Amino acid sequence: MRMRTDFVLCYLIWVAINLLSNLPQAAELQSFQFEPQGDGYRLQAQGLIDAPTDAVRQVLIDYAALHRVSPRIIESDLVAVTPGGISRVRTLNRLCFLGFCRDLRHLQLIRELGHGDFESDSVAAESDLTRGYARWHLQDEGTSTRLDIDFRFAMRSYAWVPSFISRFVAASALAEDAKALIDGIERAVSLRRKLSNGD
Repeated sequence: MRMRTDFVLCYLIWVAINLLSNLPQAAELQSFQFEPQGDGYRLQAQGLIDAPTDAVRQVLIDYAALHRVSPRIIESDLVAVTPGGISRVRTLNRLCFLGFCRDLRHLQLIRELGHGDFESDSVAAESDLTRGYARWHLQDEGTSTRLDIDFRFAMRSYAWVPSFISRFVAASALAEDAKALIDGIERAVSLRRKLSNGD
């Protein structure tokens, strides 16, 4: 009986080692900064995604599927595209603190600028942000993609998050979101590749 148990344990360890060794390279959050700026905040993040730049771009412009990339986004919708190519994108984002959650609306106008650059402006009248501007940049890094994000925003205060810890909560949550986002992009690229290959 002991011999059988040892054999099963060794087999399970062997299976685990093989599974781990065959996992794709994990996306990496290389830097993250979050600081007050005026009446709001500025977030700067840089990540490395184990996927080609064009494949990353295709995931980012699939606006109706953004909820599959970021765990914070629970709904996403491409509302319209203007003749000038500006995408009107609506998302519903869930923010939680100590077991209390609130859903935050965000409507943004997104433009592709070329050379791997995107920019977006929040529509304050239809968002829980009083203002918001983001610049995204994609750049080849060998066979991987470097993603740079610069996001400046101000948000309406919520009484359920005490003001003296709101910055700490926001910084912690947004750092987790940035890492989850690049992980999610990498997973989405991998899934698209499998579907296109008929796997």
